Amino acid sequence: VHDSPWKDWQLNYLKGLQASDLRLRRDRFGDANEMFLAYEVKKAESPAVALSKPLVLDLNKVYNLNSLRRQGNDDSDNNSKDDPCYVKGKLLGFVEITQRPYGIGNYERNDRQDKEYFINDDGGVVGEEETQTSRPIRPVLTNLAVRKSARQYGIGSKLLDECERHVRKRWKMKEIILEVEDYNSKALHFYLKRGYAVLYSDPASRRYDVHGFWLRKVRCRREIMRKVFHGRPVDAAGFIETGSNLINFDLFRKWSDNW
Repeated sequence: VHDSPWKDWQLNYLKGLQASDLRLRRDRFGDANEMFLAYEVKKAESPAVALSKPLVLDLNKVYNLNSLRRQGNDDSDNNSKDDPCYVKGKLLGFVEITQRPYGIGNYERNDRQDKEYFINDDGGVVGEEETQTSRPIRPVLTNLAVRKSARQYGIGSKLLDECERHVRKRWKMKEIILEVEDYNSKALHFYLKRGYAVLYSDPASRRYDVHGFWLRKVRCRREIMRKVFHGRPVDAAGFIETGSNLINFDLFRKWSDNW
């Protein structure tokens, strides 16, 4: 079933939903929404390739340039005229960060009125009708994804680094919130290693189940995680490339099309 045209259609449908959500958030939140992209960078083997692909002009912005040069026995400096021509290749990974209202307080139930109350971050209690407007604006990280064949090379960590650096230096904020679904134990372990802590679990979340013949939403548990920053942010390591509302970092590596 997984290799059938029907399954391909289902997965493409879900990708379309994800792309639509990304566009909607970009339109809604404007400068309070950013996406970071990781691209493959490779040497142009011919003039035709160099003319058909976006050129990488500033090699100082490439993450693992020295590794590629060692592989190609090229010991020249970054800005040498003897440098070969490099082009941008496939998208290897991406991540999104958005400033939006997000409450992380505890919920209590008032048994006499059978009504939920929200305890905000300052310890004050507000009524149910006030919870939506009382939630503070927080950076929420979503859609961290790396192509399957490009994993275990630190790409996810570099994407997360850029999100954290952007939140601290550009937005002047001191925390990031994210959600991890219960089945994704690798992601949970990854974020725990990066200093994120589980605040609480949401057992009422839902996700699409892609294992059956029909797409359907099933109940799942989400772990709500948070990282609070202390001290000054670390400057970028020289591999950032900025372009129209996107920040890209490029990696010298050739990968397959599988995510």
